[in-house]
Amino acid sequence: MKKILFSFFCIGAVTSVFAATYNVRVDTYVGDRLEDKFEFVIKEGEIQQKGYDGKYLAKRFLAKGFDHLNIKSINKTDAPVQNEKKETEKTVAEQISEKIFKLRTAQVTAEKRAENAQMEAQKNRDEIAELEEIEKLMKGSPMSAKMKYDKYVEKRAPTKDDIDDAKRMARLRKIKYQDFEEYDIGSYCRMKIEKIINPNKIQFRISYAYSRLLSMAYHDGKNTDNAITKYPIFEIFERLGTKAKITLGKPYCIQFTRPSSLEEAKTIQDAISQTRLFSGSDVSALTTENVDEDAEDKEPEKKKGMYDTKGSYEKIKQKYQLEASKTVRAVFTITEIK
Repeated sequence: MKKILFSFFCIGAVTSVFAATYNVRVDTYVGDRLEDKFEFVIKEGEIQQKGYDGKYLAKRFLAKGFDHLNIKSINKTDAPVQNEKKETEKTVAEQISEKIFKLRTAQVTAEKRAENAQMEAQKNRDEIAELEEIEKLMKGSPMSAKMKYDKYVEKRAPTKDDIDDAKRMARLRKIKYQDFEEYDIGSYCRMKIEKIINPNKIQFRISYAYSRLLSMAYHDGKNTDNAITKYPIFEIFERLGTKAKITLGKPYCIQFTRPSSLEEAKTIQDAISQTRLFSGSDVSALTTENVDEDAEDKEPEKKKGMYDTKGSYEKIKQKYQLEASKTVRAVFTITEIK
């Protein structure tokens, strides 16, 4: 029996050591012109990801514009001198009164913090006592202990309403308290080997996105008091959780339809900003570590473009050669590393 188990262990170890490894090159063509490229190595049983190249930070419509950094630093240098002049102009009574007010404010804040710390400490003490009681019960009656522990977890776990409220508040906070927006720039790619069909053909699951600045939208209005009256329009292309059977060495293409006008690009941008994986206000807490892989299969409902397709790059290039300027093409070339 030991020999059989040892044999299985050896087979598993050899399989993991010699897992198939592939080099993936992705070239992105905008209007038939190469605009982005990257490469990575992917192994069977692993997920590889290439994140966006950067973020574009833009003030919202009618928000205050960004300051000039050099002027800001000059103002900071001048500030202590100005404050010193103002301080000398105050009477002793005014200075004492201000100091008392600041100290009282600091005292109230410190007392509040201390009160919160005491409440937190007491809460922890209560939980520790409850868990220790369950731990003792575990030695004599494991079933009863498990039931008590389940009740403990249920009592303290956030409800669905709590989670929904937290998401709602996070979204509201982002909209209400931030006067700027972030946009992704560049390419994103997440790949996994689904199945090795034969030595030359592999089935992948691919999530790919590309985001680029297209133009600026201008509104009528004055820039008095540092107000911003324009915002950026991005071309954003996404294909999430798509399955692709790719022949090694032969370029595979995911083709997107480019917006035909600035107005259409704006509409697409607004629609995509509401999806749950790549952008939008509800996904700030969603990281690549906790993304549900199955969730990627559920692509958000959006209108399919006239030239949206996938398959052999050579066939797509030949079929749509006259429409190349109206497309974005992500071309995947995969070779085995031996």
